[in-house]
Amino acid sequence: MLCACSTLAALLGAEVLLRIQVARANEQALARALRDLPQAPSQGPAALGHLIQQSSLRDVIYELRPNLRGPLYAGARVRTNSHGFRGAELPLAKRGGEKRILGLGDSVLFGQGVRQGQDYLSQLIELLNAQAQQRAAEFSWTGINTAVPGYNTAVEVALLRERGLAFEPDLVLLGFVSNDLGLPGFVRSEQDPFDLARSFLWDWASGAQWSDFGLTPAPTQQTAGGAQRVAENPEHVPEPWRHLVGWDSVLAAMDELRTLSVQHEFKVLVFSHRDSQHAAAALQAARERGFETLDLQTELDEYMREHDIARYRGSELTVSEADPHPSAIHHAMAAKALFQKISAWYP
Repeated sequence: MLCACSTLAALLGAEVLLRIQVARANEQALARALRDLPQAPSQGPAALGHLIQQSSLRDVIYELRPNLRGPLYAGARVRTNSHGFRGAELPLAKRGGEKRILGLGDSVLFGQGVRQGQDYLSQLIELLNAQAQQRAAEFSWTGINTAVPGYNTAVEVALLRERGLAFEPDLVLLGFVSNDLGLPGFVRSEQDPFDLARSFLWDWASGAQWSDFGLTPAPTQQTAGGAQRVAENPEHVPEPWRHLVGWDSVLAAMDELRTLSVQHEFKVLVFSHRDSQHAAAALQAARERGFETLDLQTELDEYMREHDIARYRGSELTVSEADPHPSAIHHAMAAKALFQKISAWYP
């Protein structure tokens, strides 16, 4: 009996140790996958995985690495500041007479495929500062581009809550795109260490590899824009990430954004750079919460008529035939439309 009890205790101890190992593997899955990526040249082409690091904020999942100095991603150099945002360095505290616009978005607002400073938030800031100077205004504008490729609305608002509020924004721009209902990029495949319906010791004894215990394959640009982001139905998503997926997650994020805007006294503008699935519903939900909205499809249609463009993809409005992200021309058009709306609020 003593021998049997000792054996049982040893087996239970081994099961507990394996479950602890599974929990640790879950926590470090993305970090390990990123470390396993082939090293990219400092100035050469890089995958998105080379630009990011695992976030300590669970719902944010991953973030841009701080102080990047020019890796070539999607055909354009990317530089980040010490906060891990694309753009110039800036302090947390506002300077006297400074107004700040904080942009929430994904690869579109980030400016995938366009040079530094060609994204529409940067161009918008230039237009606003030129107007402020012309009017001899007693303030200037600063833009904070927190967008990261692969983010969705739920992740973007989580980033605002956890990090963006410290920059004291006067205006928050939320860019909505059709895949904002989908699973964010680089979500980790996890095993539940508290699942009593399985034995991790038995799995290990049966020859399971540690790749079966929560580790993900090395992320690539394709996984960020493809297989890991297709799910929009929460029922098809592992429970730990279910609250980040689907229409309910978008509405919950907008509700939180409304609460934060009241508490921290900033204005919100929700916009869509191009007509797409869910865009009309998202803008309507934003209006119901008291946000300003802007649908840029009208400006896009007008430009295409004036320049005899029959097909958006592959035209001068996109990065390339293979990459439908907005080109610098499209970013400039969006910046102008945003400027016309925002400048009226700050005479």
